[in-house]
Amino acid sequence: MGISVGDIHFLIHVFTSAPALGKLVTLGRQTIHVSGKEVKQIAKARGLLNHRLATLPDGCLNDLQLFQAFGFDTVDSIDCSKRDGATILHDLAIPLPQELRGRFQCVLDIGTMEHVSDCIQCLKNACELTAISGTLIQIVPATNNMDHGYFAFSPSFISDFFSANKWQVVEQMICTYRWGEWHRNYSFFRYDPDLFAQAQWTGRFDIGVIVAAAVVKCADSSTELVGMVQRAYRAPDHRVVAGANPTFHENLRNWGKRHFTGRGVFVDFLVSFWHRYAAWRVLRRSRIDI
Repeated sequence: MGISVGDIHFLIHVFTSAPALGKLVTLGRQTIHVSGKEVKQIAKARGLLNHRLATLPDGCLNDLQLFQAFGFDTVDSIDCSKRDGATILHDLAIPLPQELRGRFQCVLDIGTMEHVSDCIQCLKNACELTAISGTLIQIVPATNNMDHGYFAFSPSFISDFFSANKWQVVEQMICTYRWGEWHRNYSFFRYDPDLFAQAQWTGRFDIGVIVAAAVVKCADSSTELVGMVQRAYRAPDHRVVAGANPTFHENLRNWGKRHFTGRGVFVDFLVSFWHRYAAWRVLRRSRIDI
């Protein structure tokens, strides 16, 4: 578990506009792969360098230094192992003890849930650690991270789970970068389930490694956590709910077969071109600068 340049961009975007932040717990103890100088440069470039971040040393940072500079009163970490110096020892694949529930104003999962054998229990634990009106932040791999962990998560998994449990989804993004460029050249896109459903088929987003990020708030009405049905399949006509139109692609293929008999390669080119165009259109409309 570690915090890279892309994570810093996102965390500065989230934390520097927040009031007093209270108690923080991270799932797994985080290694900081960014120097204090780089953190200050990123914040300054975005006009978000406040007095707390300005006090960071220029050299290497630990998690306590970074998160206290963001404004947290206390910083804890929870893990099943003593190896990295976590302050709370607990296996995130099993339910939490009662004394940990609702204890933290902010829970941060940066690349931990995918490493836990029971990821659903880990997600439930993250929710139960969060105090009422507290914030849970997740940054987890979505695709092109083979064998990085046990799991990868579609952004719709995050939005569907929290919507089903009446948590407020404050903000959701995807972040992309090319292999070998994990320390720079990040792109951020606002995640809108209806918009991205227009290009949801495999292979459309040929944009390197994709990471899903979300900020959610625990509502007062939150009770026992429940499962969910994927948003695209909640209504009898799930094609309409998904915002996609597979019938269009079927019609396009049939039209090509009728007018270009014997030219299957050309028909496949037409369909492939439309798929890539749909993906490009989605990304162009959702790109943001943070």
